[in-house]
Amino acid sequence: MLYGLLSGTVGFPLLGWILNSIYYGLIIAAIATTAALFYNTMTRAGCKPSRLRVFAFLSAVMALPLGIISSRIANVFYFPPDQWGFSLIIQQLAAGPLETFHAALILPLGFIAVLAVILKLSFWLVFDTLFLYLPVGHAIGRTGCLLVGCCWGHPVTLSLFGRTVTFDNPVPFYEIALNLFLFLFLRFQYHRIYGSESRLPRGRGLVTAGYLMGYGVIRMGLELLRKEQVVGWGLTLAQWGMTGFILAGLAGLLVVYLRDRRPKSSHLEILTP
Repeated sequence: MLYGLLSGTVGFPLLGWILNSIYYGLIIAAIATTAALFYNTMTRAGCKPSRLRVFAFLSAVMALPLGIISSRIANVFYFPPDQWGFSLIIQQLAAGPLETFHAALILPLGFIAVLAVILKLSFWLVFDTLFLYLPVGHAIGRTGCLLVGCCWGHPVTLSLFGRTVTFDNPVPFYEIALNLFLFLFLRFQYHRIYGSESRLPRGRGLVTAGYLMGYGVIRMGLELLRKEQVVGWGLTLAQWGMTGFILAGLAGLLVVYLRDRRPKSSHLEILTP
C-alpha cells in the first residue's frame, strides 16, 4: 500500500529504509503491547509484581531476536531435503528472509516456558494469558504487512458499474480482523475460567488450546488466498505448521479433559502469587 504511494516520489535506499522502519516499528509495538497487557492481567491475578516485571521485560526483549532466528531457521524447509544441513542453516541465519509468523513463535515460546519455571510462575496461567493477548499483538504486527505491501494475496478483479478494477487481495486486513475476533472469543473463555474463585480453576489450558486450533484454522484458510510456495503434498509451509498447531491444540484439549476429570485433591499445581 505505502510502496505504491511513496515509490513515485521516494527512491531507494530511502524508500526501503522508511518501509522497514514502519514494519519493524509495528512489530516492536506489538511486542510491547502484548507484554503490557500480559503484565496487567497477571498482576490482577495476584502474581508478585517483582517477578512479573522481570518476566515481562526479559520476554519482550528476547522476543524479536529469538523470533528472527527461529523464522530464518524455518526457511530451511523451503529447500529440498537433500540440501538440508548445518551450512544451509548458517546461510539462512546470516541472510535469510523472514517468512513465517508461526515459526517465529517457537524459540520465544521455549524461552518463556523456561523463564516461567525459573521464576516459579504457574505454567498454564502464563500461557493462557500470553495466548489471550497474542492475537492483539499479531493484529498490530499485521498492520505493518498491510501498510508496506507484503503478505498480500493473489490478484482480484472486480467489475463495478461498467468499470474493471484489479488489485492484490488484502490478506493482512483479513488476518487483522480475524485475529481480533479470535481475541474476543478467547477473552470470553479466559474470564469464564479465571473468573472463578477457585485456586485451581477447571479449564486451565483451554485458552492456549483454543488459540492453537483457532489460529490454525484461520491461517489454513488464508493460505488459499496468499502467494505462497507449495513445499509438499499440496500444502504450503504455513499450512504444514498450522496442521501442527491444530494437532497440538487437540492434544491440549485432551490433557485438560483428563486432568480436570480427576478429583481436585489430586491436582498438584498451584497458582504461585
